[in-house]
Amino acid sequence: MNFITLKKQLLQNQNNILEIHKSIKESIGAKSVDILFYEREKNLFFDNINRLEIQIQFLDTTSIIGSAFLEKSALFIADIQADTRYNLAIDNPFKIELNNQIILPIIENESIKGIVRLSQVPLSFDEVDFQNLSLLEESFRVIFSQEAHIMEDDTATDRITIFKSVSSIRKLFDVLSQNSKNQEVEKLIEYGRENINHIFTYLNPSLTHIAKVKKELLLVQNLKSTHKTINILISDDVKINVNILKAILSTHTNIGQIKLAYDGIQTVNVLNDSKSLDDYVNVIFLDHHMPGILGTDIARKIKSKKGKFEKIIIVSITNDLAIMEANKDVYDYHLPKPFTKENINTIMTMIKEKNIH
Repeated sequence: MNFITLKKQLLQNQNNILEIHKSIKESIGAKSVDILFYEREKNLFFDNINRLEIQIQFLDTTSIIGSAFLEKSALFIADIQADTRYNLAIDNPFKIELNNQIILPIIENESIKGIVRLSQVPLSFDEVDFQNLSLLEESFRVIFSQEAHIMEDDTATDRITIFKSVSSIRKLFDVLSQNSKNQEVEKLIEYGRENINHIFTYLNPSLTHIAKVKKELLLVQNLKSTHKTINILISDDVKINVNILKAILSTHTNIGQIKLAYDGIQTVNVLNDSKSLDDYVNVIFLDHHMPGILGTDIARKIKSKKGKFEKIIIVSITNDLAIMEANKDVYDYHLPKPFTKENINTIMTMIKEKNIH
């Protein structure tokens, strides 16, 4: 493995993080690469390519990356899930295969400038190669000295791209339906078409759609004034899931605030920041596999507390059957993905029948 050549490539592309990711993957053969810059103001590490954030306040010796951070030493782990320090929410929030992982804190003047994490490194990568990684530290110090900020999602661009893809998928469903001779298959096609139509409706940029949504929201707002309202928190690290669920819930009557969180830490902060009765979260739609803190851990904390947390209704939105079975005692309802208007209506009808205030 030619670390000298890789070092030159990194220095040549010190301002191009996408090329840096590509060079490391091709040279070392790792399937996943995280280049984690330190955001001093927010006190977290972030990787803009993988859309990953790791809060420093949660980095301790109960996680592998936390151990590398605190000890300021590189780690080479053959089986990360067998390690006693393995913390799913921090070390593997997206639940991907992570055997053969290297964590390399980059240190300058006793301070960590950033962290490089390589996952699924080839089995041929040995201890000698691991030691030779020190040849790249100078390059990484240069890279981490560059000014970098957490990138905001380009929502408009993302919507247009997904909208085009969804439009094509809708046409494929039409073709499938025309050629189906089996009633059971036709039912499955219609179920899939319905979910695609929900996404299409949400992403549709036409002015008539926008006018329709505004009209419906105005009607909802008028109805809210004569009914008790339900404050909702949607917590899922997949933003399109959050947006679709929010769009469907927004058309319901009796809905007050709809708060959003994209990881476990944001979820806890939103819950703790509710100061008045009108601001309390009444219902939380909660995913399990999230960065920072797992959804199930949050659910258990909610169930164990009193006061404003005592009456929160928790709706699981994970499709992990093992997680649901093992944690039936902490979830009040389950909403399967992909979301459908009918499933959401069923859940909300049951919730509205309960005294949540």
